[in-house]
Amino acid sequence: MSKTTSEEDDCPTPDSLPTTASSISLNNHIEVSERITEYYRTKGRKENPQPSALLLAAQNERATVYAIFGGQGVSNPLHELQEVYTKNDHLIGSLIQQASCHLQRLLVENPRFASYYPAGLDVTSWILHPEDQPPSHELNRAPISLLVIGLLQLANYQVLIHALGLNLGQMSTFFRGIGGHSQGIVPAVMVSSAQDWESLDRLSLDALTILFFIGCRAQSCFDVPPVSVEALTDSESHGEGVPSCMLRVHGLSLDALHAIMYKINSQIPDLEKVELALINGPRNFVLGGPPAALYSVNRYLRRIKAAPGISQARVPFSQRKPDVATSYLPISVPFHTSHLATACMLTLHDLRNIYLARSNLKISVYDTGDGSDLSDGTGRDVIPDLVRMIMIRQLDWTKTTDFPKATHLVDLGPGTSQDGIGMLTDKLKLGSGVRTIVFSASKSSSREFGDREELLNHACVTPGRDWVEQYGPKLVISNAPTIETKMTKLLGLPPLMVAGMTPTTSSWEFVAATMRAGYHIELATGGFHDAASLEAAIRSVINNTPLGRGVTCNVIYANPRALKWQLAVIKKMKAQHYPIEGLTIGAGIPSPDVASSYIQDLGLKHISFKPGSVQAVKEVINIAKLNPEFPIILQWTGGRAGGHHSFEDFHEPILQTYHRIRSCSNIILVAGSGFGDANESYPYLTGEWSTGFGFAPMPYDGILLGSRVMVARETRTSEDAKALIVEASGISNHEWEQSYDRPAGGIVTVISEMGEPIHKVATRAVQFWSELDKTVFCLDKAKQSKILAKNKMSIINRLNCDYSKVWFGQTTSDRIVDIEEMTYEQVVSRLIDLTYPKSQGRWIHLSYCDLLLEFVSHLESRWSASSSAKTRVFRTRSDAIHPTTVLQSLEDRYSQNLQQLIGKQDEALFTAMCRKSGRKPVPFITALDDKFEYYFKKDSLWQSEDIECVYDQDIQRTCILHGPVTAKFSQRSDQSIREILGDIHQGYIDSLERSGPVRLEAPDAHHRPSDGQLKIERFQIDEQCLNDEELWYQRISQGRSTHCRVALVAQTMTRERQIFSNPIRSLFNPRKGIWIKVEETSPGGEVLSIYEDTETSEGRKVTELRVSPDGLIDLEIINYETANGKPASLKLEFGPGNTLYPLRDLTPNLNERVKELYQRIWFGDEPTISGPVDIASEFDGGEFKVSTGSLRLFAASIGNASQNQRGKAPRIAPLDYAVVIAWKALIKPLFVLDANLLRLVHLQNSFEWVQEASCIRENEVVSTTSRVSSVVPQESGTLVEVKATINREGLPVVHITSQFLLRDAANLHPHITPFKNVDEQPSEVALDTANAVAILESKPWFKLHEAPVDLLGKTIIFRPQSRYLYGPTGDVRRIEVSGTVHALSSRQETETEVGAICWQSTSSTNIVTGYLNRHGQPSTTRILFDTPLDLHIDPDTFMSPADNTGYARASSDLNPIHISKSMAAYAELPGTIAHGMHTSARVRGLLSSHMCGSDESLFHSLNVNFTGMVLANEPLQLYVQHIGMVEGRRIVQFTARDKSGHTVVKGEAEMRNAPTAILFTGQGSQQKGMGMELYQSSVVSRKLWDRADTYFLNTYGFRISDIVIKNPKSLTVRFGGILGRKLRDNYRALRYLAPKSPGESKLKATQIFPEIDHTTTSYTFRSDAGLLSATQFTQPALTLMELAIYEDLKSRGVLSPTATFAGHSLGEYAAIAAVGKLVPLETLMAIAFYRGLSMQIAVQRDSAGRSAFAMCALNPSKLSPAMDGHQVETIVKTISEETGWLIEIVNYNIQGQQYVCAGDVRALLCLTKLLDSLFQQPPAFTVGHDKASLIEDAQQTVARILPSIPKSPLSAEDLPRGKATTPLAGIDVPFHSSFMKDGIPAFRQFLYSHIACNYVDPQRLIRRYVPNLTARLFDIDKDYFEVTNSLTGSPVLTKVLNQWDEIHAETEDPARVVQLLRGLQEKVM
Repeated sequence: MSKTTSEEDDCPTPDSLPTTASSISLNNHIEVSERITEYYRTKGRKENPQPSALLLAAQNERATVYAIFGGQGVSNPLHELQEVYTKNDHLIGSLIQQASCHLQRLLVENPRFASYYPAGLDVTSWILHPEDQPPSHELNRAPISLLVIGLLQLANYQVLIHALGLNLGQMSTFFRGIGGHSQGIVPAVMVSSAQDWESLDRLSLDALTILFFIGCRAQSCFDVPPVSVEALTDSESHGEGVPSCMLRVHGLSLDALHAIMYKINSQIPDLEKVELALINGPRNFVLGGPPAALYSVNRYLRRIKAAPGISQARVPFSQRKPDVATSYLPISVPFHTSHLATACMLTLHDLRNIYLARSNLKISVYDTGDGSDLSDGTGRDVIPDLVRMIMIRQLDWTKTTDFPKATHLVDLGPGTSQDGIGMLTDKLKLGSGVRTIVFSASKSSSREFGDREELLNHACVTPGRDWVEQYGPKLVISNAPTIETKMTKLLGLPPLMVAGMTPTTSSWEFVAATMRAGYHIELATGGFHDAASLEAAIRSVINNTPLGRGVTCNVIYANPRALKWQLAVIKKMKAQHYPIEGLTIGAGIPSPDVASSYIQDLGLKHISFKPGSVQAVKEVINIAKLNPEFPIILQWTGGRAGGHHSFEDFHEPILQTYHRIRSCSNIILVAGSGFGDANESYPYLTGEWSTGFGFAPMPYDGILLGSRVMVARETRTSEDAKALIVEASGISNHEWEQSYDRPAGGIVTVISEMGEPIHKVATRAVQFWSELDKTVFCLDKAKQSKILAKNKMSIINRLNCDYSKVWFGQTTSDRIVDIEEMTYEQVVSRLIDLTYPKSQGRWIHLSYCDLLLEFVSHLESRWSASSSAKTRVFRTRSDAIHPTTVLQSLEDRYSQNLQQLIGKQDEALFTAMCRKSGRKPVPFITALDDKFEYYFKKDSLWQSEDIECVYDQDIQRTCILHGPVTAKFSQRSDQSIREILGDIHQGYIDSLERSGPVRLEAPDAHHRPSDGQLKIERFQIDEQCLNDEELWYQRISQGRSTHCRVALVAQTMTRERQIFSNPIRSLFNPRKGIWIKVEETSPGGEVLSIYEDTETSEGRKVTELRVSPDGLIDLEIINYETANGKPASLKLEFGPGNTLYPLRDLTPNLNERVKELYQRIWFGDEPTISGPVDIASEFDGGEFKVSTGSLRLFAASIGNASQNQRGKAPRIAPLDYAVVIAWKALIKPLFVLDANLLRLVHLQNSFEWVQEASCIRENEVVSTTSRVSSVVPQESGTLVEVKATINREGLPVVHITSQFLLRDAANLHPHITPFKNVDEQPSEVALDTANAVAILESKPWFKLHEAPVDLLGKTIIFRPQSRYLYGPTGDVRRIEVSGTVHALSSRQETETEVGAICWQSTSSTNIVTGYLNRHGQPSTTRILFDTPLDLHIDPDTFMSPADNTGYARASSDLNPIHISKSMAAYAELPGTIAHGMHTSARVRGLLSSHMCGSDESLFHSLNVNFTGMVLANEPLQLYVQHIGMVEGRRIVQFTARDKSGHTVVKGEAEMRNAPTAILFTGQGSQQKGMGMELYQSSVVSRKLWDRADTYFLNTYGFRISDIVIKNPKSLTVRFGGILGRKLRDNYRALRYLAPKSPGESKLKATQIFPEIDHTTTSYTFRSDAGLLSATQFTQPALTLMELAIYEDLKSRGVLSPTATFAGHSLGEYAAIAAVGKLVPLETLMAIAFYRGLSMQIAVQRDSAGRSAFAMCALNPSKLSPAMDGHQVETIVKTISEETGWLIEIVNYNIQGQQYVCAGDVRALLCLTKLLDSLFQQPPAFTVGHDKASLIEDAQQTVARILPSIPKSPLSAEDLPRGKATTPLAGIDVPFHSSFMKDGIPAFRQFLYSHIACNYVDPQRLIRRYVPNLTARLFDIDKDYFEVTNSLTGSPVLTKVLNQWDEIHAETEDPARVVQLLRGLQEKVM
């Protein structure tokens, strides 16, 4: 109680009050009395806080509250007391102070007990000074623990009084009664008796006095020695604690515990006997006695209880060891036992002066032994009763807490919700509607318990969970009585179902009959062996049951192979809207993740699990918690169920887990085990079954029947089997485990192939099975083999006499043999006899027909080679459908073979065929091997349904599933399933009518009666409705007719027996920008219209719903955006359905209506298709003019209105603008298909410019045609691919491919054969060997145009096109492959068509592409990076449009799902979605801007997949990676993701680089080691270097790589041996043309190496600067390096095949060889080497090999920016004229910046010095500088310089670097100068001899190659020839030009023109 400051100053405190009489003197007696009076007056003063809701409820009798006080056994109650004092010292300080003083006085007055309190009894000090507290072992002893606990409870009570704002006299209005556990009975009685604070203080001290003497006397009279150290260690090691005088035992029944106590007590003295002290629950007890005796009990319990961690799941429940938990309580004396009898008498004597009459108790307090009320109103003293109850009387807490009408319990300590009396009591009260509140807990950590905050909550009362109230069945009286449970609410059906059982509920007829009877049943998928039969069964169920009823499938989790395809079937059919509502998983519980995936992926309404143990139940609970909104049905059957089950008890696991199950509101609990009538199953529905076990009622939500229904009239169970079931008497519930050992009640239990027990009728077959279980199958495999071998004949005899699966091995004389001893004829005959009953004229199962076909085909494949037959007997199943003639046909063809013994090899093969996975197990046994058990047991139930197919039709051979308890109910076989289930259901109703509860269902009160006035209402949508759509539907449906309400609120509807979401509800879903108008048209008739807000008016009508009184509904959805601007509507019709699905779609020809709508939207008045059109036809999209306005509208719609066109005029159309052009051609083919176009999903678009075509530009007129390239049914619908081509002037410009998915359109019109046309990737195959050629020529599909053709050494290019034809189920029925075959020249890479591809097959394998995949590689190779490069696009985010109308108009795609919210809602979309093409256009625009500089011409191709929906105004982020290259184009991969991280668009683009030229350098750039790093890293480069090394080594005796790597100054080539002589001949053969004599014009061939003759043994090359600088080595090395770089770049996809190229000087040779493919590598090396040699010898050299020539680079800009090339030429010419030495400008590299001069070193030195002088005194150069003055200045400067220049020749080493000149290192030949003219004839001749003209491909050079000579693109037109001729004066070119017309009259082929030119050249030369 809070106090004001003034009150605190005026009020007495505990410290100011006297606590004992000795402290009060006579002199101040009056003063003290007044102070005491004031204290109690103040203590009772309270504020008036807002009252507790629970208090008010108790006072108003809406709640019944009881208090409970606990006893010993909790941890650290002193700490609790300390916490209470700390938080409430102002409330309980006086109590603690008085109690402390009182206890100290008692101790002083009773010194004999001082030894129990070595630390004294100053409780106040213990609280305020924890260091003064006694050690824990003393605190646990009775003398202290009783006092601390009692004081804690009294303190809690005082705090509670203040918290409630009551006075002591009012507490009886809150508590109806009080219970005290053990010592808690003392505080309970005392607080019950208190009338005011003064009496409470007095009684509190009395309570402590009582507890003081009880504790001390008990301890003194029972102070036994502790147990031995060994016993202590043993107990602690087992986690049982320290042995004490009280032992907790949990898990045993009371009878079992008494038996154990009797056994132990019979062996020990009476004074040491163990007694039952406390009964805390049905299986929760506490034993009392000496620690040693309790230790003995504990050790005995260890021996008999289940070992921890050892599963007993395989042990029958009744035979299991008990699951017992024991622990010692920290209590020092055995309370509640006779061991304290003496102590009790002494205590009563000690307390003789304390008296309390029972009549003083104002609140009921209950006896701890029998639960009687101690407040009986008599004057009898209650104190002795309290002492006896604590010390010697047995406590029964179950009776004590049998509180009448209790709703709440308040635990006042000690302990928490984890270990206090509240937890103990709450377990007893679980589910009874009692809520436990732990007052000491300020905030409970468990929702199962309340805390102080809840108790004082003024707003509401939290009730306890009443399982009967929540889950008990309720009878609802409406038109007819119905039962309501969680199961009925979920399913809308009675709380009675039939479980999935193979084979009984695998019958679709029986499942349909049960559903027609109005009950839930599961279709057992275990009875199906393939997807087709399961699909057919599901369809049959749906077609033969009431409209709208859903199917539930039962699958076996332990069979993963079957589970996989069964779930695939379910998922497929769900996607096709078949009403599959539930899935039941038996024989295992999947992991939570797997189960959640089923829930999320399969679209179910509920999922069921069949756990077989407590652990499995917990796993189901975990699944339920992970999916809290999804209904989970938990089917519990226990061990007595008929099917596969566990060894579990039916009751115990649920008793343990019921409260956990009910903690999940989404679990529906169903019981099924041994039920057969209403009487036995009704207690489980109501929950009464659990009361017999001492628990609150535990109702189930439904009842499950299994084998009980096997005798129903509609089942396939044979009449003989039904007779055996009826004959079986069955057994009672407590006897059913007898069937494990022997037949009981006609039932015996065996172990199934899954290792689980299964109950079956005790036929001979099942008893034989049981014998094998006990004698053979229980052994390990090794021992099994020995037993089987030993007893082989007896087992075979039993198979043949007693079992449905007979032994296969048998001769025609009925002799039992192994299969290997049978002839082939006998095997085939026996197989037919056992799988094709002749009396039935049918196969038992068609898979056995396949078995026969497979085996006979194998035989024929072996025998046909020795047979004269040309065809086989059996090819397809139809050949063996009637096998009666099989054997005769085989005998006619293979009579001799059939008489042979089958032998071991074919015996093993036959057995393997019989056991083939996926095949129905055969009805016979082939071998007694390690798999015998599996095949003996597998698939053993169907025979009871098909007795005609059982060997000799003996029902005793079959296995009939049936439960041992259920059997007693199966007494008739003439009842229908409706009668069986109906009788039970009616029994439930009758019982509920007698016992209640009953609820009357009110009549329909929704529709307001009409007052004759037709009303018009308008409904606006507010934020509240947007947040709560159910509120919106309530508003608009309030007062509407029933039919209208159904249309608005129904979640689903039916259409042709399929289930769909209700589109009307979706249309009226609340969204911004709409309002609803409701008009009454007549009584029961209404019109509801949806209006959308527009900018120009209040709104326009977009939807109209017209409801007629008879329930017919017309729906019109209006679309305003169309091709011609006229509104177009979709009109739909609906009507009443059934109870489960009250709305039905009645729209006829829905697909045609939708197509008509789209025709008006996309085409306006233009017809799409006239007359019947073949899907393979070509579709014409018409002409299209690319207008400026259209381009601008398109750019604006994608936010790219200002895109840069790099100055291009006219404007280029972006690549994806092609969809605007081709839209009509792309979508026209869709109208041929019978599909709902509103279910159309655009999956993919791809665009690609035709390689040779230029871009589309504005104002061009183009046309489009299209064809369907594939129509393939899939599970989710039909995939349609359309390929279109945009043409300009008849030539293709752009190829477009679009893929569409027509959702739910999995079935095509019969006249359409599904197909797919595939343009396969062109492939290259290198025919390097004769074997490779032979393999290709052997292929039946390879056709040469002319034979023979020599293919060896050629590379062949295949361009196949495949056409796949499919069957109705999507399987490939036919493949057609055609295409062309080209041979590729190994030198020029030109193609020549040599053949064709032509192949057709009914196989599903494409052997053409198979060959190409194995032997070939793609002709255009995409080079993908090992690590993609992340590209940072700025910006990388963009927004989807708020309104899609702009893009819709720009693209012509006016699909209403993009622009009409109503149509989007009808299509089940969350809103209007952005065009996928718009998103891809935005991505393309960003890529173009970032990577192409907005140059649209660089975009080569774009492939986009639309993977997710994009809603309006949604931010999207772009992620881009550069993943590779292909032919110089960048391959970019991109994804666009929404804010949730989901990918909405992904794809690839190929972009050309900006126009790029490839340049090859010339001599002067060589370096040591050049190209070697690439040699190490590039395979392509290494191959080229190695080829060149091989060439030079075999031709000239050195490796060019050695020159590059080492740059030696000398190299010796030795001519020894055969190779040496060849090398010497090669050197001697090298010639050049030289004048016959000095000054003579005639030339003669001269040896380049005259010093080498036929006797020379070696030759040495030398160069002081290193041989790499020697021209003959420099040129091939540089050329090779450049070629290697080029080929490496090409192999990486970096180079474009159309790039322009040029070579600088020597680089021209590398250029035309690498790009132009003019010569192969070896020829190129020969040319470069010869060119270097001829240049090397063109100049005279000294003895050191030095020449007088050099070259240098000149940069005039270093002298003056104005100095130009003409001025440089003037200076160079002046030097030449003034000195007479050679100097020329030979390279014009960079205008004004770099020129290269060649000449005499002296002239170059003169140039250097001249330019250096100009640098010192630069002249004022200007444009057009006076030439004469420049010449004059130069002449003067030269004259001044010449004296300083030596007259004798200099070498290149003597040329220094100048201010504007740089010598070219390693060059001492005046290349490109007039000095070199003499070498031209020889070099020309060498080129003629090495370049084969017929291999030249001019197309590689034309308009791509830029020669040094002309500095313009090479061509072979007349203009180019004239320019070249003007530069060279070539007589050959002059001749060509003179005969130009004559040459071109013959041919225009560039290659042929080149050959003609070569002929003219030879004539001229």
